[in-house]
Amino acid sequence: MLIHSRQKQHGFSMIEILISLFLVSLLITVMATIVVNSSSLNARTTQRSEAGSLAFQKVQDYINLSYDNIPIGDVDNAYEVEDFSLEAEDLRLNNASARVYVEPESVIDSGTTTTVTNFGQTVTADSAFIAGSEISAVRVNDATGDYWQSRRISDDSFTNYTYNGFDRGADNKAVPSIDLGSPQLVDTIRIEWWNCNYGANDFRIEAKNSSPNSNSGWTTIVGGIADNGIPCSSSADASQDVNVSSNTTPFRHWRMYIVDATHPDWNVISELEAFSSGVPGDIVEQHGADASSAPGDLYFSSSDLEMSENGSRGQQSVGIIFDDIDTPNGANIDNAYIQFTADESHSSDVSLRVRAVDRDNAESWSGSFGVDRAVDADSSDGSIGTSASTLWDPEPWTAGESGEDTRVDVTAVLQEIVDRTGWSVDNDIAFSVQYVSGSGKRVAERDPAPELVIEWSESTTTSTGIYIDGDGDGDVDNPTLVKITAVVEYDSLGQRRTVSFATFARKFGISD
Repeated sequence: MLIHSRQKQHGFSMIEILISLFLVSLLITVMATIVVNSSSLNARTTQRSEAGSLAFQKVQDYINLSYDNIPIGDVDNAYEVEDFSLEAEDLRLNNASARVYVEPESVIDSGTTTTVTNFGQTVTADSAFIAGSEISAVRVNDATGDYWQSRRISDDSFTNYTYNGFDRGADNKAVPSIDLGSPQLVDTIRIEWWNCNYGANDFRIEAKNSSPNSNSGWTTIVGGIADNGIPCSSSADASQDVNVSSNTTPFRHWRMYIVDATHPDWNVISELEAFSSGVPGDIVEQHGADASSAPGDLYFSSSDLEMSENGSRGQQSVGIIFDDIDTPNGANIDNAYIQFTADESHSSDVSLRVRAVDRDNAESWSGSFGVDRAVDADSSDGSIGTSASTLWDPEPWTAGESGEDTRVDVTAVLQEIVDRTGWSVDNDIAFSVQYVSGSGKRVAERDPAPELVIEWSESTTTSTGIYIDGDGDGDVDNPTLVKITAVVEYDSLGQRRTVSFATFARKFGISD
C-alpha cells in the first residue's frame, strides 16, 4: 500500500503583500506630514521672531535719539513717522507693511496755554427820528392874513412856497395853520424850509381845536426851537422834524409861530406837515427838572446836544443808545469811550456824569424824565442805572473838534453790562449824560452822531501738554512723554500676521 504526504508551502500571499505595501506607504505619508508641519512651524516661528526683532530694534532706534529730536507724527496720518516695509521684505516677510508711530501722551504733566485775542468795534448812534404816516390836511387857515399863497404849505410840493408880507416884518408871525379835519394826536410836525436865508432862530409849535382864524386860544406844544441850518439851495433837503409826542391832547389845528426870524423882512415856508406815532430815535434830550416849561419832556429832533444847560429846557440830560454791540458776554473790556464832535466852542467848567441803563438789552427812551428815571436807583419803572459811572469834567471844546478832549471813558460801565448773565452779542446799550455841577456846558453835534468805541479781548485756555510742536519744525517741543510703536504686518501660511512693540519715552528715562 502506497502512502502519499503533502509538503507545507512557505511565503506571503498576494493579498498579504498588498496590505503590507499600503501600511508602509501610510507610515511614510504620516512621517512626511509630520516633517512638513514641523518645518512650517519652525518657519512661522522664525518669521515672527524676525518681525518682532525688527520692531523692537526700530523702537530702540528712536529711544536712542536725542530726546529733543524724536519726531512726532500728526493726527491726520495716525502719527506715522517712518515706513520700513522694505527692511521687512528683506527678511523674506511676504507682502510686508512696517511702520513706526510716535504720538504724544498726557500720562505725565500736561500744561495749559492761554491765548489772548484782541477785538475792536466802533458803533455810531442812530440820530434819526422815524416819523409815522402823514396826516393829510383838509384845508389851510391864515389867522393873521400876512401870508400869500398860504395853501402851498400843504400841497406836498417842495418847489413852491408861502411867504408873509414885506411891510409887516418877519418876527412874531404865525405861519398859516393846517386843518387835520378832526382832533388828532400828533407825534411829529415836519417843517420844509425854503432856503437858507429864511430860517428861524426861535420858533414854537402851537395847536388848538377852536376857530383857527383867531390868534387867541393857541396852546404852545414845544417852544424855543431853532432851525437845523438850512442849505442854501431850494433843491436841497431842508426838512426839520419837531417831536411833539409829549402832548397827550388831540388837536385839530396845528401851526408854527416864528418868534425870531433869520431874515429881517420875510418868512418863507415850503411845507408844514403832521405825522402820527413814529419810532423815537436813539438820541434824545430830556428837559431838566428846572425847565421853565415842560419839565422832563423828551426832545428827539434837536440839531445839537446840549450838555447840560439849555435855556428854558433847564439842566437837561442826554440819552444815547448804541445798537448791535459785537462784544460777547464776559469779554474783558480793555478800553471803551464815547466820542463826541463839538458843535460849539465852550470853556466854562461843567461836571457831568455818564452811566448806562443796567439792562441786558436797551429799550427805547419813553415817558416823562425818560433818561433820568432809566438810570436812577428806583426799579419801579423796570430799570436802574449801572453801579459803575464816570464823573466827567471835560476840557474846553472848540467847534468842530473831535478828539481826546471830546470823549468820555466808559470802560468800567461797559464791563458791568457785558458781565450781566443775560448779555449777548448784538444787544443794545443805553447811556445817559447828566448834569452834576458847574456853570458851563458842552454842545455836541447830533450829526455826525456820537460814537461808541470798544476795545476788548477774549482769553482761550487749552490743554496743550508739554509735547506740542509749537514752532512747527516737526519735532516735539520739550516733551514730557511720548509713545513709540513699531508695527510689522506680513502674510504667512495663508494668514495675515501682525507683530508690534510699543514703549514710552520720557525725559527721565524709559518705561513700558
